[in-house]
Amino acid sequence: MHQRLILILTVFLFCGLSGCGNTGDLYLPEDTTTSQDKD
Repeated sequence: MHQRLILILTVFLFCGLSGCGNTGDLYLPEDTTTSQDKD
């Protein structure tokens, strides 16, 4: 019954862990992301 709640909570948890948009920092090295941003 609370599957939706769990899903929403999980999304929020992942969002907080990844910084909500900074997921690239977790999967890719900062050097790669910064170099791409500067380019």
